[in-house]
Amino acid sequence: MLVTGTSGHVGAVVGAHLLERGHEVVGVSRRLNKSSRTVSRAISLDLSRVDAAATIAGAEARCDAIVHAAAAIDSDPFAPALTLTNGLGTQQL
Repeated sequence: MLVTGTSGHVGAVVGAHLLERGHEVVGVSRRLNKSSRTVSRAISLDLSRVDAAATIAGAEARCDAIVHAAAAIDSDPFAPALTLTNGLGTQQL
């Protein structure tokens, strides 16, 4: 299982839940923290990067499913970071 956003609340809970049930969990997050280290393997990656798809392609090949819980938040709903992370990041998965 590949879970994005494992440094955040939702991704960390989903990753831990899957791990407790015996799944191998690859966690992807911009910043590795205590929550993102509760998975089988953690990858530090900013999904807004143009080369993100190539970076996680090897991890996806071994995953049966993807749980996309990563998102950027900002007080400005039109902030470029939102489009890059939430739009381009989702497309790359």
